[in-house]
Amino acid sequence: MKKYMTWSLVLPVTVMIVSLLLVFSGVIPVGFRQVSLNVTFKLTDLDYHPLAGVPVRLLFCCDKDWQDPNAGYRFVTDANGEGHVTAPVTLDRRWRRIDSNYIGTLIGLPMLTYHLGAGAELEFEGFHRIYIVQTLLFPEGTCLQDRFDVYTPDVQGRFTVSPERTFEGGWKFKELGGLIVSGPGYQPWDYTLGHDGRNENWTLKLALKKSPPPMRR
Repeated sequence: MKKYMTWSLVLPVTVMIVSLLLVFSGVIPVGFRQVSLNVTFKLTDLDYHPLAGVPVRLLFCCDKDWQDPNAGYRFVTDANGEGHVTAPVTLDRRWRRIDSNYIGTLIGLPMLTYHLGAGAELEFEGFHRIYIVQTLLFPEGTCLQDRFDVYTPDVQGRFTVSPERTFEGGWKFKELGGLIVSGPGYQPWDYTLGHDGRNENWTLKLALKKSPPPMRR
């Protein structure tokens, strides 16, 4: 009986501790907020010159079936390499710390951030991939890239396949027959999420730069 009572107490406490660790590590969202988001998407080359006339499919990870090839918002970049979309999105709230070597952030407590995953389907060297930037907005206005993900189509055409990353920093795409390349094709250089100070009029500036044909290893 004592052994049963001990385990009946230990298990809930363990679950609670694990849950708290997941919450404060940012793995589990602790809230959601639906907003109207004004997006300015920009596409450039490595020297930040605009790329005009490029078909883009803008995506938000909060949308249902966002990995479906028909999801999102389609447009063609204008003379400034830009496209503009207003869309309803759901921001989630996550506890996160600002990671840096500055002593104040090393000992700082997690802060309640807004999190959004957004990106685009783009063609590179004959292959279609989606490039997703996970952005965190901290209370004082700092925006950080939480993660950068790339997906390629599976056999059903859904963008669910992640390339393998090598120890040397290369990318191994299945559609290239296992060849390792130096980059995924596009990289983010702006991912600014913000609002007007009253948590209204939300905006996102998302910019990607196109790489030259990759070196194959």
